[in-house]
Amino acid sequence: MDDGIVDEIGAARTPQELIVHALAAMPEFRGVQASMGAAVPSIAMPMHLSLDSVSAPISFSDDRPDVFGKAFRAGALAPYNVLDAAAAAKAAGEAQIAPRLIAADASKNVLVFELLGSEWRMALASDMRKPDVKSAVLSAKKAWHQQAKLSKTVSPFGVLRDYAGRLEPHLDPKGRRPIPFKGAIPFNSAMQWISRIEDALSASGTDLGPIHGENAVSNIMIGPGGLIRLVDFDRAVNADPIFDLGSLCLEFCRTDKERMEAVEIYAGRPNQAMLARVKLYGIVDDFLWACWALLAETGDDMVGPEWLKYASNRLIRMNYHLQTFDMRHLLATA
Repeated sequence: MDDGIVDEIGAARTPQELIVHALAAMPEFRGVQASMGAAVPSIAMPMHLSLDSVSAPISFSDDRPDVFGKAFRAGALAPYNVLDAAAAAKAAGEAQIAPRLIAADASKNVLVFELLGSEWRMALASDMRKPDVKSAVLSAKKAWHQQAKLSKTVSPFGVLRDYAGRLEPHLDPKGRRPIPFKGAIPFNSAMQWISRIEDALSASGTDLGPIHGENAVSNIMIGPGGLIRLVDFDRAVNADPIFDLGSLCLEFCRTDKERMEAVEIYAGRPNQAMLARVKLYGIVDDFLWACWALLAETGDDMVGPEWLKYASNRLIRMNYHLQTFDMRHLLATA
């Protein structure tokens, strides 16, 4: 446990130090003794947990409530930014969809939230197969999609092009800092599939609203009486809300029957076109996060096996779906 006076001290280097320094700049916490609990471990599989940030509970020497501090690793949010992440988190907290944002320091890449009590726990994939939990989570996602639009609009395809542009030079084995690409489908072929999906969805038209953007089951908290809170709105922007549904279905749906059940809960009725979009967005989401994880290998702060493992698993599932889905039918139906 890291203890320290929340006051002006030397330059911070680690994410944990950044959290303490950010607290020092916040009037609410200046001059009090802060104790940082154990950091949330970085785990790639079977859950996407704390890969782009360091998070930990923080307690204080006086009687103020504990908080939850989060410091992003260098470069982990690009092309997003902490200011937009804070704005989305604030809106989600005010709508009682997420824990309340208490403070933010964009200069140190730190967000501070209310700490959910011990009666709350992180959801598991098995929870999402329970009808009441599945319904509550999909209702929370839909409630977020119906909030006022955010300041930033960017499609998952735009983000993927950003990732791919930064990643491609590192896929050359003779490059300055090569990294492995383990996809059964070559990188350029995967990007061609992404372009086809984008063209098909653009032709059919999509809605635009706030999306969560980080749909891992580990970003769902279950509380007393089945209450649901969503966490990690760091990549929340305006985009097609069905992207969230497609991404979330990767977590707990194995069959079209299960996917259509999620569509029916979300939309109120079965919808073949929405089902096709769910499946296509699942492919996009897997490739997007695989590229993000591979990019971690190009920096110094996130290099290591957890990110390569995460990318490899995402690519395996993307390749499987590209080979087993009737892609011609999906592209025509979405």
